[in-house]
Amino acid sequence: MTSSGAQVDILVLGSTGLTGRLITRYLLQHPESQTFRLGISGRDLGKVEKMLGGLGIDIPTRPEVFLVDVTKQGDVDNAVAKAKVVINTCGPYWDFGRPVVAACVKHKRHYLDLAGDVAWVRQMISQFHEQAKADGTYVVHCCGFDSIPSELGPFLALKTLKTFSSDAQLGESVTSIRLQGGMTSGVLNALMDPVENTTKEEYQEATADFSLSPIKGNMYRKPQVWYTLQDPETKRNRIGNFWPMKVVNKYMVQRDWGLFEQDEDLSLHYGPKFTYDEFMENNSRILSVLTSIPLGLFFFATSRSQIVRNVVRKIFPDQIGLEDENLEKGWFEYVNITRGIAAGENKKEKQVVVKTVLKGKGDPGYLGTSVMIAEGALVALKGEGRGRAGVSTTLAAFGNGMVDRLQKTGRFEFQSRVIV
Repeated sequence: MTSSGAQVDILVLGSTGLTGRLITRYLLQHPESQTFRLGISGRDLGKVEKMLGGLGIDIPTRPEVFLVDVTKQGDVDNAVAKAKVVINTCGPYWDFGRPVVAACVKHKRHYLDLAGDVAWVRQMISQFHEQAKADGTYVVHCCGFDSIPSELGPFLALKTLKTFSSDAQLGESVTSIRLQGGMTSGVLNALMDPVENTTKEEYQEATADFSLSPIKGNMYRKPQVWYTLQDPETKRNRIGNFWPMKVVNKYMVQRDWGLFEQDEDLSLHYGPKFTYDEFMENNSRILSVLTSIPLGLFFFATSRSQIVRNVVRKIFPDQIGLEDENLEKGWFEYVNITRGIAAGENKKEKQVVVKTVLKGKGDPGYLGTSVMIAEGALVALKGEGRGRAGVSTTLAAFGNGMVDRLQKTGRFEFQSRVIV
């Protein structure tokens, strides 16, 4: 799907930003770095050179540098045409994302980004999915901490269930989340931008269940002030509050479900009874209520008032806890409990419970994310994915190829087993 005239294999757009810098450093130090040609970009050559000099690593093979102003379609087209896979870290995606997606689809170049915005992703599906699918081009959004770990819970649970029963299907799937990491103002902007870039009707459509899925499934639970999940292995209740990034993650999991249900490979079907939910674990109902209510008020206020959004943007610092020395201190743990349905004796339905634990080392949203999207680009480049082209999800596009690569980095640990 790529031209033999491409000058680089992977191009990182926005390499001078925080996440772009981390992706660049990771790829330059990658064990396979001599097997691919890396390109990086920025608007200012001096800033790009300063970024490279500040990485503090030996660079055996200097990356190709592209001067790209993402506000100029000509710059974007020229750079994209010279790559095979494009990693786009230039946000906000409402402002700078569409021209890059359009160029990648036009030139049949695989595209990955970190867009945490359901309304924007929905527009990209509407505008580019069919053409990208026809051309065999991957367009993969949310290819980082949002939303790969959330996608992995049900995906790995199904694999485990299939070893128990080949015709197994998923029922209720719930993930409890613990983590330590920093954040930037970009996270808040991603939560507030959809309101400012869509009509009321478009926003309501985008935030409806299964808005990203090609087919409709079971309705999910409404947000709660506290969540409870019984761990069938330890017999204790995991308690927690509303998790803000659920407003992105659940829609990507739902798109997984819809794409897999349409796949000819029946082993990928989650089944018609599948539902998904997730929450942030804190083991206290009181703390959950004291956290969930303010979060709910925040979403309500920012969705209805430009003044509130302006105040939030003004008072929130550019970043918190993301100094280089703190990046390695971060971590995450996802515990997913999925109740499956399998054929037991005499082909009668039998309830089976699968526990899947996902662990990651390093700041989840930045260091972990840089590893995830970089490995995704390598899966696309080397043809290791399962091949679900179009505007896809990480697992629908890359499947077991992505799982294998993440585990081989040594930064991620995945365990999945039948408990009951």
